[in-house]
Amino acid sequence: MAARLRAAGALALLLITTPAMAAGAASPFWLKSWTVKNVRGDLGAETTHEILNKKITLGDKTYTDPLSSDCKQSLSYADIKLRPSSGLKQHFGASWKFPKLPGNVWYGWVRCDGANVEPFAFVDKTHAYIFYENGAIIELN
Repeated sequence: MAARLRAAGALALLLITTPAMAAGAASPFWLKSWTVKNVRGDLGAETTHEILNKKITLGDKTYTDPLSSDCKQSLSYADIKLRPSSGLKQHFGASWKFPKLPGNVWYGWVRCDGANVEPFAFVDKTHAYIFYENGAIIELN
């Protein structure tokens, strides 16, 4: 009897998850490689020069970031959601002078093994921000 219940539960889970996968649910627009284009704030001239044009890749299963740590296990983008841009300060803290952004943007933390790795805001397919150390803001394209 217990085996039948487990099998029925597994079948129900399969039926719930398969249609979305079969339909080819699209990945979020921000899951891609981004290029560091500008740094606002003081990271020092040498550091700023070193990180310009570096690639940061947000992938389905891996996160590659030359500014922070790469993540290949327990990666989560669950905190990145479409929210009012007016909530950036409340969500991330008052360490940054946030740029003026449109009404709603996708923002939140990239997490690895349950720890916050980087705070991002994605304006559209071509413009994003990382809120970095010492109040610096890194612009991505």
